[in-house]
Amino acid sequence: MNPKRLKTIGSILNVLNKLAPILVARTIFYFFSKPLNKAGFTPKRIDFLIKSNKQIKSIENHQIAYYRWKGAGPTILLLHGWESNSGRWKSLVKRLQEANFNVIAFDAPAHGFSNGKHVTPILFAKIADHFIHEFNVKHLVGHSFGGYTSIHYAEKYQHELDSVIALAPTNSIRDVVNGMQKALGLNKHTILSFDKVFTKHYGASPDSFDASHAAKSISVKGLIIHDLNDNILPISGSYAIRNSWKNAEFMQSEGLGHRLIHKRIDDKIVQFIKIFSV
Repeated sequence: MNPKRLKTIGSILNVLNKLAPILVARTIFYFFSKPLNKAGFTPKRIDFLIKSNKQIKSIENHQIAYYRWKGAGPTILLLHGWESNSGRWKSLVKRLQEANFNVIAFDAPAHGFSNGKHVTPILFAKIADHFIHEFNVKHLVGHSFGGYTSIHYAEKYQHELDSVIALAPTNSIRDVVNGMQKALGLNKHTILSFDKVFTKHYGASPDSFDASHAAKSISVKGLIIHDLNDNILPISGSYAIRNSWKNAEFMQSEGLGHRLIHKRIDDKIVQFIKIFSV
């Protein structure tokens, strides 16, 4: 959406917040968990997914589209980012197939070929848990929003994962809220109203959902990859996660941006997973 239009919407919300703070907060919360477009749904990705043994599974009251690339090795689950889909894993899937791993990916609610209008890391992790236990997943790989979800999952759920790999992960939900506040030009009073609705819905404030804090209690081996030139999620967030996650390796790239779709990244992931497959 046009930045000027976003600021106009934000100005209106700031005014309305003085009159009906709960209504405004609920409106912001509604769009906070709602992808505004399917920017990652390119023709090449659609073609890749359609040809990738697409299946539908009913999980958490959603029809979830998932994909399988069978191999004799351990099973790997891939979690895409915000406003993306499983098609973003095309190059990595090829490398994992060459290494004979068993690979699964699914589209989050409101993304790709899955239905729904909203998704949160909490829901994303719940759905991932179904796949992890059903298919005996040993390695979890997530990008951005999916990277945060991977860390959240590793902390909150019972599992037998051998490793978790987070690519350019969101560090905290508060960072996302701050980004929304900046984009819309929301004032502190409007954000306080939003915080109250968020806290009522989740039982905790946005500040409680922090990957660097969660990482302190994760014992599973981890790999964090972030690019120095990421202009979507600053690398400082991953520095904080690395400092908290005692059993995690860190790789810093340069010139690859936020998406981290590159042969060098794919090779690193495959190399890292192979450590547990000897």
